[in-house]
Formats: sequence, structure tokens, C-alpha cells
Amino acid sequence: MLMEHGLASAASSFMDDQNEMAGRLRNHPWCDTALGLPQHWPEALRTLVGVMLGSDQPMFTAWGPDRLMLYNDGYAQVLGNKHPAALGRPCRDVWAEIWPMLAPLFQRVFEGKAVHEADMLLSLDRYGYLEDAYFSFSYTPVRDAAGAVAGLFCACRETTLEVAVNRRVIAERELLWRNSQDMLVILDDAGIFEAVNPAAARILGWQPEDMTGRSVFDFIHPDDRADARAVLAQAAQGPLPAYEVRFLDKGNGVRWMSWVAAPQGQSIYATGRDISDAKAQAEALRQVEDRLRHAQQLEAIGKLTGGVAHDFNNLLTVIRGSVDLLQRPGLAEARRQRYTAAIAEAADRASRLTAQLLAFARRQALKPEPLDCRMALHALAPLIGPLVGADIHIAWTIPDAPCPILVDHGQFDTTIINLIVNARDAMAGRGALTIGVERMPPPAGYDGERDRDCFAIAVTDTGCGIPADILPSVFEPFFTTKAKTLGTGLGLSQAFGFAKQSGGDIAIVSDVGSGTTVTIYLPVSADQPTVAAARPLDPVDFAGANILLVEDDADVRQFATDVLLDLDHSVVAAENGHRALEHLSTTATPFDIVLSDVMMPGMTGLELGATVRAQYPQTPIVLTSGYSDVLADGGAAGFDLLHKPYSAAQLVAFLKTAISHHRAASATSAP
Repeated sequence: MLMEHGLASAASSFMDDQNEMAGRLRNHPWCDTALGLPQHWPEALRTLVGVMLGSDQPMFTAWGPDRLMLYNDGYAQVLGNKHPAALGRPCRDVWAEIWPMLAPLFQRVFEGKAVHEADMLLSLDRYGYLEDAYFSFSYTPVRDAAGAVAGLFCACRETTLEVAVNRRVIAERELLWRNSQDMLVILDDAGIFEAVNPAAARILGWQPEDMTGRSVFDFIHPDDRADARAVLAQAAQGPLPAYEVRFLDKGNGVRWMSWVAAPQGQSIYATGRDISDAKAQAEALRQVEDRLRHAQQLEAIGKLTGGVAHDFNNLLTVIRGSVDLLQRPGLAEARRQRYTAAIAEAADRASRLTAQLLAFARRQALKPEPLDCRMALHALAPLIGPLVGADIHIAWTIPDAPCPILVDHGQFDTTIINLIVNARDAMAGRGALTIGVERMPPPAGYDGERDRDCFAIAVTDTGCGIPADILPSVFEPFFTTKAKTLGTGLGLSQAFGFAKQSGGDIAIVSDVGSGTTVTIYLPVSADQPTVAAARPLDPVDFAGANILLVEDDADVRQFATDVLLDLDHSVVAAENGHRALEHLSTTATPFDIVLSDVMMPGMTGLELGATVRAQYPQTPIVLTSGYSDVLADGGAAGFDLLHKPYSAAQLVAFLKTAISHHRAASATSAP
């Protein structure tokens, strides 16, 4: 007896797992069954039992002609109250209530065919009542040493909860499909509708069955179809963000639809929302905004025109009155000089006024160059002290490192001086003025170039401050908080235009009673300012120069001619560029310089200059202009530019300098 027990223990080592069913298998009276003692079981059965007992997945084996059931802990949970009595019993007895469904499957397995079922519905009596349960399982035939099917191995999983969840999801999807206010559609990759929900009838007037099987392009506006084809191809590859397209309804009207889509398998699932009303509202709002903007523009133009008219009428009054007084007979020399000086001063003020207006409009012809704003501010320092007065303390917060920017140097200086004058006036000649420079990333709300750092150039005063309700208006031309005798209201507008045209931005912060800070943001330049050794200019004998004057305005042409003739120069005048080229090709004596207006009918001064450079490189050319869209948009293309209005002295000095520079450049480039 001891020997038999030892053999049984050795033979049942495949039941050594320390779990419930391993213990039950070891202690079961197998000698009372057709299987007999475990040490006599076939190798295939012992192997299967060992696999089952070591797995958490529900598994059982049906063995022999009676299909006796052996199972693991996982399957014990499936059996419910049938466990543990089911161990070693025929499967037909264990699952008597579903045996009519299982018997054909068992038959197939014992014929040597594997069986797989997914989510199979079974009505089980596990707890004293019938319940519907779903299972996914596989039946695999197991052969003995002779090759005959001796048993069945089952691995299963109860899917009742999953099926219930899936059914609920399907029901909810069906409810959503039927009740959605948006169009829900399924298309193939060619754009054929596979399914359309009922919302199509409400939105487009088409019944779902009218659209199913037809191409989506039959319902898209003809002008949008080409673009829609490309979008459909994109949707077949991956999720499509909102795409707006016009659809045709059954009455041939147009409905704007916004679609999102994503591929799934061979189909494209899409949701379309009718945005026609939103589009109409947006268009109505845009029209209202356009009308409001137009009204605001008219108001701004009215203010601008009134300001210009006021200031220019004052200047014209001085000029007109001085001319009348100059025409009186027997006028004393002192009075004549005073009236002449008044005319000249009025003309200069008018010139500054137009320059400031162009700066605000960002239409001035700038000449950007690399500039170290730190050094530029240091250069202005000797002027600032006398400008603000001894009772204003000046503090500088400027870094030691270079601060490279790309700006028009003259306009930069003008802008800084304008800001300092405003600060001085706000402090009534007494207080503290701080001028600072800081490198920083573009601040929030920055309207300039955002792909690089900028230099913040701030001018801060301790003056009266600006009320919050008028702060948004301070950059408007002719708007001023000063007394009428203290300013034109163009200083901040000039700074605004300069900053914007230079690729930067401007901001203002003010507290009433505490002071104001105006900050100009200018992009950092990759070009470092260079200080080249100045080449001494050779003295130019400007007497008796041969000058080609090109000017379409007869009065300006006559004025410039008279000035140059009075200085003993030779002048050939042309009213346009084509006539100037004729003079260049036919005049025997070469011209020393060409002076040309920019805006002329036919050929512009820039076009003439390019031709002169190419065909007559030995002849320098100077451009002159009061204002030009071409110059404002593209600059002076490297030509020297004399701004109108100009005086006789400015004209002569400019021409003399241009000839000197041209000769110096020619000497440098000569071999």
C-alpha cells in the first residue's frame, strides 16, 4: 500500500500547484471514474491538466467517451453553484440546460475539427435560475498516443459585461445617429455615401435614402468640388480638422457646412454642422464693423484734415502777409530781412509738418542702416541737458554691450528728441527724466517682428500723467494734451509711425500725478554697426558744373534752374525721364551730375537712375522728392535723396557732396 501511494504521488506531480483545483484534483476519487488513477492517465491529459492548473484563464478539459470534466480555478468561477460537483462528471450532465447547443460543437471537435465562438449567448442555470450569459471560447481536439481524438481542451472568457456595454454603446450611437442635429455620414474613399443620418432631411431637404449610394460631390457647390476632392483624400489618410464647404440643398440653395472626419478601416466617418446662419451673422457683423471702421476713418480724416488746414493756414498767413509787405515801395532793409526770414521759417515749419505726417502714416522714405542705439543715445546726451533745463534730473540706464538695430539714424534721433520734449513739457521744467535701453523678447501684444528679440528704448518722466480715457488717442496726429502754444500734436504720431515702419512697436503707460513712460520696441539687428575709416573727400570745383535737371513740375524746374544759373552753372532741363535720356545721348559735353524728381509721368526717377547707372556709370545721379509711394515702399535703391522742399543753399551743398562721394567711390573701385 505504501508503494502504491508513492507511485500515485509521483505520477500526480502535474497537480502540484498550490491552488484550490490542484488540491481537489489530487483528492478526487478518480478510481471510481472511467479515467482511473492519475498515474495511469495518458501523457496528453497529464500535460493539459498541468497547463490548466498553472493558468488564471478559465479552462476545462473533457476527456474520454463520457467527456469527463476537469477544470481550473478560473473555470470554477464560471460554473457558479455547479462547482465543485462538476469535477469528474460528464459535460452533458454538468451543462444539461445548454447541452443541445454544445453537443454539435463537441461532435465537431471529436471529429478532429477546432471550434471558435465569439460572444455566444448561453442560458445557464448556475445559481438556481436561468440567466443569459455571453462567452467567447475555443474547443481544441486533443489526441492520444495513437493519434485518435481522446479529449477536448477549452479556453474561454465570459463576455457578458462587454456585450452589455457594447450593446449600450450601439444603442446610444443609434440614438445619436437618429436624433443628432448634425449630419452624420459614412463614405468610402471615393466619396460615395454608405450611410446618412436623418439630419440630412432637415439641413439639405434630401432623405437619407436619396443620398446613400451617391457621390458626395453631387451635393457640393461646383466651385468647391476641386478643393473638396483634395480634402477627401486627406481625410482618408488621417483625422481632418474643421473644413468649411458649400453644399447644395434639394431646392438648389446653398448651405455652408463645417465638417470633421476620420478614417476607420476602408470608410470615412464624418460629422457636418450647418453653419449657414453663423456665416450670415458673421457677414452681417463684418459689414457693420466695416461701416463703423469707415465712419471712424472719416472722423480721423476729418480731424487730420482740420489739423493740417489749421497749421498750414497759419503758415500760409505768415507767407502771404510777408510777401505783401515785401512788395511795399521804400521798404527798409531791416524790415525786408525780417519778412524774408519769416517766409523761410514758415517754409521750414511746413516742411517739418509734412515730414511728421508722413512719419505717422509710415510713408516716409527711410534709409535704414546698422546703428548702435546705445552710442546714438550717448551722442544725443550733450543736446538733451540744455533741451530739458537744469531743474530736470536725467538718469541713464543703458547697457555696456552693443545694442544693434537697423533704422534710419536721422528719424531715430528725431523720435528720441520728440519723446524727450514731451517729457519735459509734462514736467513743466522740473522733475526726473529716465532714458533706458533693455534687450528683451517681444512683449505680449507686440505688433512688430516676433521672430527675434528687440531693444526696448524707454523714456520716463515724473510729470502730470495722462488720463486713462484719452490715453488710447495720444498717437493720433494733432491730438495733444498740451496748451495750443506748446505743440502741434505730431510728436507721438511721428514716433508711432517710425516704430511701425522700422518693424517694431510702441507702447505708453501713464498714471495721473505720477508720470508717463513711452517705450519704443525695435528689432535686434544681425548686422553690427561698423565704423569705417573716413576717406577724405577731394575738394570739388563746383563752379561751372554741367547739370541735367529732370523735373515735371514747371515751377520747381524753373526755380532749380534759376538757382543753378545764378551760381554760374550750366543747366539742361528736361520735363521727363525719356527726354533726359535723349539729352544724355546727344549732348556733346558730359554732364557732371543728374538731378531728377522721383514721381514723373512715364518713367520714374528710380527707373531713370537705374538706366543712368547702367549706361553712364561715370555720371552721378541725385533724386529729389516731396513724397513717393515707391520710395516709402522700397526705399531710394541706394541713390542720394534730397527731400523737398529744399533751399537754394541746400540744393547746391547736396549736389556738391554727391559729386564728391561719387568721385571718391570711383577712385576706390578703380584698379
